[in-house]
Amino acid sequence: MGRPPTLSPTERYHLETDASLRLWDTKSAPGTGKATYLAGGGIVLRDPNLRVIESHSVRLGYLSSAIIAEYAAIHFGLLRAISLKIRYLRVRNDNLSVIRALADPALDVNGEAAEIVERVRTASCHFESIEFLWAASTHSIQRSDGAFSADYLGRKACGLGLRPR
Repeated sequence: MGRPPTLSPTERYHLETDASLRLWDTKSAPGTGKATYLAGGGIVLRDPNLRVIESHSVRLGYLSSAIIAEYAAIHFGLLRAISLKIRYLRVRNDNLSVIRALADPALDVNGEAAEIVERVRTASCHFESIEFLWAASTHSIQRSDGAFSADYLGRKACGLGLRPR
């Protein structure tokens, strides 16, 4: 899809992200031998009027946890927004601990997540304004406007089927 239209500075774009793991598809991490799982991410980027600009279903590789996968999906979405020269962004994700860590730069993130959190925070500096907000997951395939949900796109990326009802 094309570049977003020129907007007034007060208009925000919206980024919806989600991630999934295929828990039976594992590999041992080099060096540590720790189990990693095939991860997929989904992003939906919307303009200020909530029209879909682009959506992606992307394999994130083998990652150690669902939390790391959520951060990786957000990072991918931020890079897409940066490439489109978006300056004002609202990011929505259904993982409250991820949102809390990103919304509060003073919050120290340790362990395995520290590296990817630092990459997300660095990418966040490219925006004049960025908000990280929690949004309840619907686990739906499509949103009311017919666009695929980030949840569905993340599941699709790692080869998972539809969620059982």
